[in-house]
Amino acid sequence: AQDVKDRRGAVRRRRTRAILVLSDGRTMNARLADMSETGARVQGVAPLQEGQRVTLRFSDGAEIGARVVWSRDGSGGLQFDVPVSEAVARRAA
Repeated sequence: AQDVKDRRGAVRRRRTRAILVLSDGRTMNARLADMSETGARVQGVAPLQEGQRVTLRFSDGAEIGARVVWSRDGSGGLQFDVPVSEAVARRAA
């Protein structure tokens, strides 16, 4: 996976993998486009609202709570409720 350091200061790891996004009683299939210790970008999701609460569910059943910080064209930027360890971010991406 390619690592990119963005303006947030966290290293984002790029890689497309299947993920579930849970929100408001809905479960949406999506793609994890990149992930860091503090957030992620998902693609292929129904429109999300800024501030909306979501849960990411990984293929191993692990879940991470997050808040939508931006959404456009089927993609969304998420900020995790609690930063994850670098090891978790690396494993997920």
